[in-house]
Amino acid sequence: MIFFLVLENFYIANGALKHQFLAAPHPYAPLRTPPDRIYCTTVLDLKKLEDRLLAANRKILPQVIPEDLIRQSAGFPAELGVSNHGELEKELAYANPAISRNDAVTPRKTANLEKQISRWRKKEINVAMLNGMGTGIGDTLAGLTALAITRKHLERKFGRLTLDALIGPQCFENVAPVYVQSPIVNAVRPLPVTLADLRHYDAFFDTGSLMHREDAGRLPYVDFFLKQFGIDYWKTGAAQKRNNICLNNEVAEEFDRDIEILKNDGRKLLLFHPTASGELRSIPEGRIAEMLQEIIAHSDYRIVTVVPIPFRHERVTSLADKSKSFQHLCAIVSRMDAIVTVDTSIYHIADAFNVPALALFTTIDPGLRVKYYPTVKGMLLAGARESGYFGRHTLRPGEDADPVRRLWDGLRIADLLRELEPLMKKKTSL
Repeated sequence: MIFFLVLENFYIANGALKHQFLAAPHPYAPLRTPPDRIYCTTVLDLKKLEDRLLAANRKILPQVIPEDLIRQSAGFPAELGVSNHGELEKELAYANPAISRNDAVTPRKTANLEKQISRWRKKEINVAMLNGMGTGIGDTLAGLTALAITRKHLERKFGRLTLDALIGPQCFENVAPVYVQSPIVNAVRPLPVTLADLRHYDAFFDTGSLMHREDAGRLPYVDFFLKQFGIDYWKTGAAQKRNNICLNNEVAEEFDRDIEILKNDGRKLLLFHPTASGELRSIPEGRIAEMLQEIIAHSDYRIVTVVPIPFRHERVTSLADKSKSFQHLCAIVSRMDAIVTVDTSIYHIADAFNVPALALFTTIDPGLRVKYYPTVKGMLLAGARESGYFGRHTLRPGEDADPVRRLWDGLRIADLLRELEPLMKKKTSL
């Protein structure tokens, strides 16, 4: 976590979010400044705020307050799980080209939530989860699965628990609907919050700089989050590590007529999803039409898409214009008979509804994402480990993605479709 104050009053807008920042009356004596004028956020959020102010008025750039000064102040809540103390220093080390990435990665740490709360005698507790769990829908769903397990641990200790998610503004609009649908989160609020707001909580988890932690590329998503929350992930059963989504019935009913029409000829529905948030994980545009033609040739599926695709065929139906929100997307996924997708949120959603899905990976070991999803099979494309991009999620400026694009050339669609058959049989036994 980062604490800062400002020297002038100003407003700033992040999409639909608007923040008011009030100047500190004692900028060089932070502890004399009222707690409602000291702000708490993440390194990423502070950097984005600074970038916007540099483009507008550099005179009001935020001034960072030493973290320990605030942590040691009266009324500061207790930190639970693995500590994120020194987030700014870790981020600076990670960004420094003179320091190797291995040296900058946060050393592997452990925490024991049960021990951390064992001596507390409170009958009720208010907890904040600071920073959220990643910036995308998929990692947020897996993080919520871990948070649900963590909440149960806390509820066994305390009679009443309030658990709020404090999310960075750069991803708030994207992931807030994922938190809102979950019964384990009481409220979702955008960062930054004031120190006064933070002091309303008894404790907090700080998940900032998650991807710089050593276990981020070693453990499956849900196990990684459980470890950050101080839970023995290896003692937690696989059945508890499945995703859960509360589907909005009114939204789901919007698709009743569409699905009825699509299934009118008796064909099963296959959702084909070729795009992810980054080029490295997406099917190359020139290969999409070829793959669709091969699916049509080797199967009897009616194909559904939720993203615009420049391909027309009587057995291909686009619901892109109807996939208007997270709930709409979930409603569509829940009605599918099978899915072929790239490494994106679709297969995390599919797990929540036991929909058989084949997820195609180019840059990461599939076991780190689908290990606990019984109706999802992750397949790493041949040659991916040798492409030079394995372990990466984004391209650097000027980089050529051709080595990853070529991975899709040798993919045999008939083989993929055969991989779906045992998954569909497994669904009937769940």
